[in-house]
Amino acid sequence: VPTQSQHLKYAFFSIYNCEEGKPEIYQLLTLPFGATHSVYSFLRLARLIHSIAARGLYVLNTNFYDDFVLLSKPESCKSANLAMEVLFMLTGWEFARDGKKATLFETTCKALGVEFNLSRSEQRIVQIYNTEQRRLDLVSRISEVLLDGQLSKHETLVLKGRLGFADSFLHGRLGKILLKKLLEHAYSRQRTLDESTKHALLAMKTRLEAGHPVQISDQELLQWFIYTDAAYNMEEKTGGVGGVLVDQSGTCIQWFGFPLDEEMCKTFGCQTKQSIIYELELVAAVHALSYWGDHLAGNLTTWFGDNDSVRYALIRGTAIGPCGEVIMKFHLEKEASMHSCAWFARVPTEANIADFPSRLSEHPLLVPKADVSESARLCFQSLISTVDSNSGLHVVDGGDEERATPSSKKKRLIA
Repeated sequence: VPTQSQHLKYAFFSIYNCEEGKPEIYQLLTLPFGATHSVYSFLRLARLIHSIAARGLYVLNTNFYDDFVLLSKPESCKSANLAMEVLFMLTGWEFARDGKKATLFETTCKALGVEFNLSRSEQRIVQIYNTEQRRLDLVSRISEVLLDGQLSKHETLVLKGRLGFADSFLHGRLGKILLKKLLEHAYSRQRTLDESTKHALLAMKTRLEAGHPVQISDQELLQWFIYTDAAYNMEEKTGGVGGVLVDQSGTCIQWFGFPLDEEMCKTFGCQTKQSIIYELELVAAVHALSYWGDHLAGNLTTWFGDNDSVRYALIRGTAIGPCGEVIMKFHLEKEASMHSCAWFARVPTEANIADFPSRLSEHPLLVPKADVSESARLCFQSLISTVDSNSGLHVVDGGDEERATPSSKKKRLIA
């Protein structure tokens, strides 16, 4: 932005020239880059261009500092492009007429370090990705760090900042949890990466390679309610899980309930712990959110459970104990891949309808035609395999003292 001619007499600054060994005086012909008022003045002018284009020329555009992104229907692309170019020329602004910044209208557009995909715009869906180059650079950097096995505080914070920006354009909460590991390493006063930090970086690398985008849609959202519960018999070391899917009209659409034998309960640590109700309540919630993922994708979902520890874990994205962490990791990965997002709320035990199928008991609202227990049991095996494949996970106690529901429920038997 040029300096006004009447202000040029004030636009001088002095700087020491190390090569000449003396101070030198320069005159500013433009507003100094980085000065607070320079940014303010530039943004005012950029906003003016945006307003003229939108209100005067009816060109759909966005403005962020010096970046202008135009949108148009296919038949109006040439007209919109020429109108914006003429506007820049008439107002005296220089702009890229050739090179990589002089782009043409396409269904995908790169701006501000991300890529906008409008190929599904007829369905009123826009997807936002990290650019391919950004993903490749970050994946390469993570590979270098894992190979070296060391990272200083400054390097860690720089990497965390870059990964944090990239993760904001990936669906799901897994990235934020992984980035906490990097922050812990940055202030741990050691350069060598521990195993948990290495696993976090490896998971972040996989997340970047998968690249599940942020998706924006104006489609009508449906409201779904999920109720889950679990029961455990400490004497017989058997349990059960149940889940109920309710639509926005209050109708039970589907429900499941099936028992867990002693062999299954061993996966969650029943041999080393007095009670595994925390793990069973958590796995019931995770299984229901995964099993009904097709219904929940892109819609409004509210999960209800009567275990506060499990609810807090689902909100935080971290669980108690190694077994709980494996289950939670499974949930966060499914959440990202299925584009689902839920609100987690508490329901009193007496009002939790999922308590009945978890004990294989009948209820008037749980009609037989909505029973999907057999199908849900088969899908549950994949979750069991995920937990069971991680050896030694059920040797750490953690969860009995976290039970927030009435103690009498621990004594219930499965019918």
